[in-house]
Amino acid sequence: MNDQSPRKVFEKAIALLKTGGHQEAEALVRDALERDPGDINFVSLLGSILAERGELQEAAQLLGRAVRAAPGHATAQEDLGTILLNMGRPEEAVPHLEKARQLRPEHAPLLSKLGTAYQNLGRIAEADSLRKEASSRSPMQAKLEEATRLFIKGQFRESEKLAQELVRDNPHDVNPALLLARLAMMASCYDDARTILEKIIDRQPALWRRGTTSVLF
Repeated sequence: MNDQSPRKVFEKAIALLKTGGHQEAEALVRDALERDPGDINFVSLLGSILAERGELQEAAQLLGRAVRAAPGHATAQEDLGTILLNMGRPEEAVPHLEKARQLRPEHAPLLSKLGTAYQNLGRIAEADSLRKEASSRSPMQAKLEEATRLFIKGQFRESEKLAQELVRDNPHDVNPALLLARLAMMASCYDDARTILEKIIDRQPALWRRGTTSVLF
């Protein structure tokens, strides 16, 4: 690695991740950790990179280390909670998601994840309250919630219209695309569903490896 400061290296890794340069970003992060194994920002970022690749166990270990060293690291808390939720461990996910919520109370996607964790634990009233709060804080989140409700009610044409708008406005959000894929399958348009899912997998291959579905379903 060159003589750039850790902050510059971190920013470069983030920029690479945003443009699809995951391998190069990971190499930068691992190099930084060889120089300073205790840099919690890089520990957390490596955990997030591994989680995206579907290596959830190692990611959880790294992020667990990050939150023990820096409990106020909101991103690490949220990422660890998300991983535990995806691993089917909502009771372990909740404390981390709640801590992240204390640190970032207005982050709508986090509220939705926490609502899903409570839903999985059978705490329906709390789950509904969190989802309503998420919707109130984010018009896009509210639109996705509405599209999902329409899907559940069998109003597929209306649901599809909203989902298409969300995909157009938020091309990097997989949840509306997953909903579109489900709608295509409901209509027996399997080729369309396959095309949508292949695009999602190409963008976020970890979804394929861990069998993740949208947090709304």
